[in-house]
Amino acid sequence: MTDLSCNTSSLLLLVRAQIAEVGGGQDLTGARVWIDGQPRGPTPLTLELPRGPHSIRVAWQSETPPVQVIDLPGGNQRFATFQFGGGEEHPQVRVTPPARVAADGSTVINASVEGLAPAEVAEMWLHVEGEDHGWRRYPMTRLADAFSAVGAVPFPVRTFGDGQETRWYASIATRHGDEYFTEIATVRLEGRPAR
Repeated sequence: MTDLSCNTSSLLLLVRAQIAEVGGGQDLTGARVWIDGQPRGPTPLTLELPRGPHSIRVAWQSETPPVQVIDLPGGNQRFATFQFGGGEEHPQVRVTPPARVAADGSTVINASVEGLAPAEVAEMWLHVEGEDHGWRRYPMTRLADAFSAVGAVPFPVRTFGDGQETRWYASIATRHGDEYFTEIATVRLEGRPAR
């Protein structure tokens, strides 16, 4: 195990999976893990990651529990545990990530929620990392759709600053206080924004 006592810019993340059993859960070896959309190996998995938010997705057979987004403060250790075998369907936040964001502000992020009635969704947000590495969230405008909750927001091009890449993800909050996330994705700026 790596000693992080002097390194406050990174953190150890332990990703575990469990299969539901009567009376508790049994550790599950071999579930596939993605961090920020990139495959990283099977469970159990220990990674050293830079501080800040990271998305974790784990899949086993045909099951994929909701994505977790964990904000890592740096210099310590965190755990992410995923449950399998419960037989329940989980809501999923769906987006089509753009390959590039237009500098003129015309790129719109659309998100939809599967597995929840539109009335159950309280808020939809776009989270974007700024050039100072701080994160801001932008409310999505809810679109009328009879079958699912759909939201849209123009991608805020000023978050790129002088850089050409940034990270982002979308989230929803339900009226019952649950939160669901997309994976964190990286996007490039096409052209230069007007100043």
